Amino acid sequence: MRPAVGWAGCSLQVITLTREREKADRAAETRRREWEERWEKSRREDDRRAVEKSIVDSDIDLQKIIEGWARVQQIEQFFKQLEQKASSLPEDQGNRVRERVNVAREVLGTQDPLDYFLHWKTPEERYMPKY
Repeated sequence: MRPAVGWAGCSLQVITLTREREKADRAAETRRREWEERWEKSRREDDRRAVEKSIVDSDIDLQKIIEGWARVQQIEQFFKQLEQKASSLPEDQGNRVRERVNVAREVLGTQDPLDYFLHWKTPEERYMPKY
């Protein structure tokens, strides 16, 4: 014969199960919060690295523009010296030098560093921090 389970025994089981469920829910909530904190920390670290990278990349590009400016100054000085020397040559030779200087300028294309500088991106233009 089966032992009779009264309401009291049933209530005790319900209370025990309810407490276990609440304990499991609290543990799950704690794990969820810990995961969210780790995720947020990771996102902030990624953001910090992206900010640092944008600064480094911007600096590298700016240094290249500055070096380009120096190069342009050298090239322009070279062409001016050629044109000055051309003026002391006989007319046909001087014209030939000036024509070649013009062709050389066309081959090199734009030598205005301002064009490059205006296309340079600041760190904030490269990456806008989220935090």
